[in-house]
Amino acid sequence: MRYIFTLFVLLTLCINALAQSCPATNETFATSALIDPNWTFGCSSGTSCSGGTIFDNRTTCQPTITMDACAPSPSCGTVSNDASGLWFRFYATATTAVVSVNPSVSMRSAVQVFSVNQGSPTCASLAEIGCSVAASVSSGSLVNLSGLTVGNLYFYRVFGSASNAAQRTGTFCFCGSSGLSSSPLAANIRSFAASKQGSNVLISWSTYAGTSAQRFELEKSFDGVRFNKIGSLAANSNSLSDNLYDFTDWPNMQGKYFTG
Repeated sequence: MRYIFTLFVLLTLCINALAQSCPATNETFATSALIDPNWTFGCSSGTSCSGGTIFDNRTTCQPTITMDACAPSPSCGTVSNDASGLWFRFYATATTAVVSVNPSVSMRSAVQVFSVNQGSPTCASLAEIGCSVAASVSSGSLVNLSGLTVGNLYFYRVFGSASNAAQRTGTFCFCGSSGLSSSPLAANIRSFAASKQGSNVLISWSTYAGTSAQRFELEKSFDGVRFNKIGSLAANSNSLSDNLYDFTDWPNMQGKYFTG
């Protein structure tokens, strides 16, 4: 049997800060931010955010400050209904991963992780698979995940959990491990990379020896949800060694592109 593979990768065509600005835009499940692998690095250990991507959870940065009630209540502790929450989503590329939040000293952080119906990823289909509340305002919150399905979509939200309202909001940076990705990869893809070359983008990937495929179809999106086809490439017939592929895209505007 021969297969058609669809490839996904997050391409950044211009240098932009990826931190959520104030006001943030991902206060609900419906407006969750797709994780960027760069967020998993550069976040210092300790009691404050001094590296990585800084996110702002202060009530002054939120259009509303009520937790998104469509999701299951956190099992790791009660939360005042006026605690701010920010939503994120990721694809699993490993069966285990770590989701960690490093807060500012004024915020007692918490993180809640969810699985979701892959065919219909709605808020109603969310099921909690991990939850953690920081022991104090000077420590972080961390969830160790296991049993993840590679390629599946997952969600998590970061919020403040404290009786003191001032400790329910603040700045934090996200830290994570390998296994958290902005895109799923086909199982037989060995490597995938994209690089900016002038005003173009070179997309390169390889497949393992013995991979049976008819062709690769590439699509492009501006939001990671709606995709349009940009090209098709016939698969190589060599089954004795890894096969290498290149495709050049000519974006017509600056911004962040999702290419599949």
